[in-house]
Amino acid sequence: MSLIAGLDVVDRKASVVQAVVSKGVTADMDELHRVVVAVDIGGTKIASALVEVNESKPVILPDTQHSIPTQAAQGGEHVLNLVAQEVRTLCDRAHSWPNGELVVVGLAVASPGCVDFSGRIVSATDILPGWAGLALRSRLEQLSGLHVYVLGDALAHTFGEVRWGAAQGYDSALLVAIGTGIGGGVSIDGKLLHGSHSAGGHVGHIGHPAAADIVCSCGHRGHIEPLASGPGLEHVYVQLGGAPAENPCDGAQIAARARQGDPLACQALEQIGQYLGSALGNLANVLDPAVIVLSGSVAQAGTLWLKAVRKGYAEQAIVPVASTQLVLGDLGDDAPLIGAAEAFLEGFGMCGRARGVWIDADDDRRIP
Repeated sequence: MSLIAGLDVVDRKASVVQAVVSKGVTADMDELHRVVVAVDIGGTKIASALVEVNESKPVILPDTQHSIPTQAAQGGEHVLNLVAQEVRTLCDRAHSWPNGELVVVGLAVASPGCVDFSGRIVSATDILPGWAGLALRSRLEQLSGLHVYVLGDALAHTFGEVRWGAAQGYDSALLVAIGTGIGGGVSIDGKLLHGSHSAGGHVGHIGHPAAADIVCSCGHRGHIEPLASGPGLEHVYVQLGGAPAENPCDGAQIAARARQGDPLACQALEQIGQYLGSALGNLANVLDPAVIVLSGSVAQAGTLWLKAVRKGYAEQAIVPVASTQLVLGDLGDDAPLIGAAEAFLEGFGMCGRARGVWIDADDDRRIP
């Protein structure tokens, strides 16, 4: 069955790769390299790549990895069009691969916001205006001609680390991704907690007393996200006098200054780290995960930040969860791409890929 569904209504130039997925693949298909176009939409950048899925572990083809600015301020429709352009570029890349060895089997998208099982954005914060309510899956199917699977970016991040990263082998895990915002995901017995309203894992929107008067990107006050995210770090550094408000440093610059011994940069990192750690301690008291994985751009700030997170955690965690490990993710920025590709494969029932058995892509199952 062709994955180029509805090709008559799709620009053929935009859907340049056709793939056949069936039970009992032929010898010719076995010689091909199957890839998923994976896209991670963030508040700052859109990352994309071709992810090879023939072997047991999805592999990002390094010469296909690419990122562009999200340009979020221009609105949801603009961002959607940017995503579609990236997908077309990657399909063209696969189509022109030497010896024609690559076959695109679908599109996997890690998206901001709460995403339901139909691939619609149930809600989203002001980080990406005009995103809420977008029927992302169906729109991308129309634009690309590919089967599409969409899940929340933090859940994709979580799934990548659970399947192939720092949370692999644990019976439960809490992942926290700290970047432009703060997202998260919960895994129990290898399965993601989506929640009854597609809001499972939204770690950034739990309360913290230090944020009582701060407006979060979701519109409420008192959440941890504006305290401990990248913008939170920048705000704290300005408040401490490390940079002028009209010309603030970004998080990477602050982390670099901390490594060089800047006392205010060190103080800012320690402060936001302890805020986050105390919030995670409260979460662990409720969820009792086997491991807590820290990822995202802020998690790359260095040991000073990580020690502060662990200190804040110890101040709140009750005795049974006090020994829970807080570790850095293994997959880095690749985690959402790998997790989204893995979710696509499970979502369409392609679980036997390592043995060369590909179940009919119309078996439109979702991750339980």
